[in-house]
This record gives sequence, C-alpha cells and structure tokens, in this order.
Amino acid sequence: MNRHPAVVISTNLLTGSAWNFVTLQAILAILLGLFFLFNVKAALIVLAILLGVLLIGCGFQQLTLLHRSCRWGHWLYGAVLLIAGIFLVAHPLISGLQLLLVLGIWLIFHAFELLISAWLARTIPSNVRVLAALNGVFSLLFGILILREPIAGVAVVNFIFTFYLLLYGLVTLVIGLRLRRLGRN
Repeated sequence: MNRHPAVVISTNLLTGSAWNFVTLQAILAILLGLFFLFNVKAALIVLAILLGVLLIGCGFQQLTLLHRSCRWGHWLYGAVLLIAGIFLVAHPLISGLQLLLVLGIWLIFHAFELLISAWLARTIPSNVRVLAALNGVFSLLFGILILREPIAGVAVVNFIFTFYLLLYGLVTLVIGLRLRRLGRN
C-alpha cells in the first residue's frame, strides 16, 4: 500500500521509480540529445515520433495510476497524453510550429509534475528532491521559451531541445545514481 497516496504523479522521478529506470531514462535523454546535435535534418521528424512515444508512455503510466488513486485528473491527463502521443506517432510530418506547441505545452505540464512531486515527496532526501525540482524549473523555462517564440523556435528547435535533453539527462543521471545509493529499486 502506498504510504503517500498524494504523490502519484506520472513521469515522476521520485515516487517509486527504480534507480535503474531513472538512470536508463537519463542515458536515453543524453543519447537523444547527442543524436539531435549531429543530425539536424532529421531532428523534427525524429522529435515528433519520439515525443509521441514518450507521451504514449506517460499517458499509459498516468492511466495505470488510477488503480492507486481514483482521481479523475489522472484519467483526463492520461487520456490527453495518450491522444497527443498517438497523433504525433501517426503524423510525424506535422508542421514544426504544431510540434513545438505540443512540446511547449507538455514541457510546462511536466514541469508542474516535477515541482509538485519534489515538494510532496518528503520521504526522499532533500538533495534528490532539489534535483527533481531543478529539472522542473528547466522544463518550465524551456516550455515557456518554446511557446513564447514558436516561429523562431522552428528554426532553432534542434539546438533548444538538444540542450534541454542533455541538461535533463545529466541531472536525471545524478538523481538515478543517488537513488541507487539510497537503495531505491
């Protein structure tokens, strides 16, 4: 039984995530960031497909939280993530502007997930919670940046998202290694 039922948030780095899953997520983010850095032409199509897969996974994860929490917000958020993910995978050649709008909105929602969970996860040491909150701040800043200047963002999405993935991946890697040290598996 979950001792802290209020802390059941999708894509959360702190609630019950095994250190090896968090570390794998970090390594994949870093590798994807490096791929975008060296393959500018394919970046938008690959970004659309991978963001779609990520949103599908987050949507399923959110929907599976329904057995732990009967909150309608989990269902609604999971359904929105699932639909957006399926759309992006089915139509990866959407315009860069539409892709950036989806990405920016998701980054802002993801930021709030991370910030709220860092605040609520009192059983996790504060240094790990601070790193999760830092990832939330990065997500919020990049989401706002993308939504504020989406037309300019189309031209530089590769560099913005590459930087985000590398930064997110490095911080997440530190979280995974600290969770390993804490014996979270």
